This record gives sequence, structure tokens and C-alpha cells, in this order.
Amino acid sequence: LDCNSKNIGYISGDRSYTFDISNEIMRNNILVSIFDRIEAYQEEISDCSSKINELQIQLQNVIKDDDVPLENYCFIKMKQNHYLI
Repeated sequence: LDCNSKNIGYISGDRSYTFDISNEIMRNNILVSIFDRIEAYQEEISDCSSKINELQIQLQNVIKDDDVPLENYCFIKMKQNHYLI
């Protein structure tokens, strides 16, 4: 875009492309794209939260069923997963 232009432009980080975002259609498309990405992130967060909740329930069941202190259980699991040598 030219200097002193009233138009708003976007230049990519590596400057490989530039485009005008002055018109309303382009701005709306950008906003829709941003909202879509936010929605995708929210879905991913929700999926991760569900998995965490499931694992917490499993852990509570193991701790409840076995009469093993949590520290010992964690130590055994870490050793099984090769986190400890």
C-alpha cells in the first residue's frame, strides 16, 4: 500500500504478501476466521478438560480401591512409565 493512503493493509511476517483490509467484506472475513479459531481452541480445551476429569476419576478409584498411599502409587506409575531410573 502507498504511503499516506487511507486504506488499511496487512503485510505478512515474512513480507511475502500484502493485502488491503480496508473494505468491510475483508474485515468481516478476518473476524469470522478469528472467531472460528477461537471456537476450535475452546473445543480442544473442552476435550482436554473431559480427559482430565476421566483420569481424575480413574485415579480416585485406584486410590479408593487399593489401600496404597498416593505417593507410592505415583512412584510406581512413574517407574512403569520410565520417568524414574
